[in-house]
Amino acid sequence: MKTKPYELRVPLRQKSSCVFSSPHSGATYSESFKSGSQLEFLKLRSSEDAFVDELFSKVVTYGAQLISATAPRSFVDLNRRENELDPELISELPDKAKYDPIPSGLGVIPRVVANGRVIKSGKISFQEVTERLNSYYYPYHKDLIKILETTRSTWGNVVLFDCHSMPQEAVKVLSNSQKEIPDIVLGDCFGKSCDSHIFEQTEKAFRNQGFEVLRNIPFSGGFITQNYGDPNLKQHAIQIEINRSLYMDELEIAKTKNFNSFKKRISAALYELVQLGTGKKLLAAE
Repeated sequence: MKTKPYELRVPLRQKSSCVFSSPHSGATYSESFKSGSQLEFLKLRSSEDAFVDELFSKVVTYGAQLISATAPRSFVDLNRRENELDPELISELPDKAKYDPIPSGLGVIPRVVANGRVIKSGKISFQEVTERLNSYYYPYHKDLIKILETTRSTWGNVVLFDCHSMPQEAVKVLSNSQKEIPDIVLGDCFGKSCDSHIFEQTEKAFRNQGFEVLRNIPFSGGFITQNYGDPNLKQHAIQIEINRSLYMDELEIAKTKNFNSFKKRISAALYELVQLGTGKKLLAAE
């Protein structure tokens, strides 16, 4: 895959200590990766957070930075630990390598996509794993760390919003427990990755636009939220999951006719989030 490791969109002037990350919206598939897969292309794309970077793009206009993946999640998962390696997929794993086996097949180099569909038959070499990590994983996290450190140094704090989408099937089960199917699920690792005041203000921003919001169920926060959220360091992280059925056809991975109106609604909530990092509201939590 010959493409840049990520896309960083920077405002003309940074007006907020909020930073936005979209690690699963990458959609650049090389011909070799596609031809090496045993899946139809739409199924290969099923793990992708399609259009999420576009939904969040207005934050740049509002004065915040947005970093997003270019490589697809099925190629390398930026929201996993670097040592989440699957021996069922990777041959020649060094005997002394410290790695966490992933029975589900959803490691940093995925063996499967959504619904457990295997991407390709056979294994890939450890050298190929290293190349994917060096080309995409490490550059993304290196610059995300730099962005967070620089923002925190300048503003005295930083709030990272990690942006994702969720299949409606993943949250339909909640209706059986007398809960509304959520439009938005916010995760703060059950209070570990973010100050409670900031989390409450984030929830309020979405509720103000009429969204049904749940906290931490069924998604409490992945690697990025867990790894970079540390309120003691005035570095907060919140995972945002958006119900895909609200703006796209999940089977066809295509925008629905209401995509633009939905984006306007989301953008109104995002404006409030960016304002959290302008000083007044965030300082109330410090």
